[in-house]
Amino acid sequence: MTGTARSRTVAWEDPHAMRARNRDRSGLAMAEATIGGGEPRCPVWELLDFGIVEAREGFAAFTCEPAEFHYGYLGQVANTLAFVLLDSASGRAVNSTLPAGVRAITVKLDIDTIAPITVETGRIRCEARVRHRGRQIATAEGALVAETGGALHARGRAVFAITGY
Repeated sequence: MTGTARSRTVAWEDPHAMRARNRDRSGLAMAEATIGGGEPRCPVWELLDFGIVEAREGFAAFTCEPAEFHYGYLGQVANTLAFVLLDSASGRAVNSTLPAGVRAITVKLDIDTIAPITVETGRIRCEARVRHRGRQIATAEGALVAETGGALHARGRAVFAITGY
């Protein structure tokens, strides 16, 4: 280490216990429980420090405050954050349309990076909407924008398989 090292402590809830508690909830009820504080954020959300802030049938929104620990070697937020935000928002949007015992899992996610994200970008918001939901396949689209000024930073398209929980 060079003497400029930083550290960060992350704590999370047992994901297996979370899964068991959510088994009998619809996808929308799961999202609402997390937003309302009745359910903790899942481990990857804790690790990257982002969370769901809004959900309704076919829609989900997440926010994140970019921080130095999100940076990659290019001196800006790694595209991994945009990918995970778009995957999470799109997945929650699709799952918000599903009943208890049924869930959607990501099959494919394509993202277009439009502009870099840095700490100076400020809080970012990722919104996703369902574009199609059939019995076995669903699609969603999302966009990641700066809350201040509304600049588009990334957009994505996702395909999901609908399966049992």
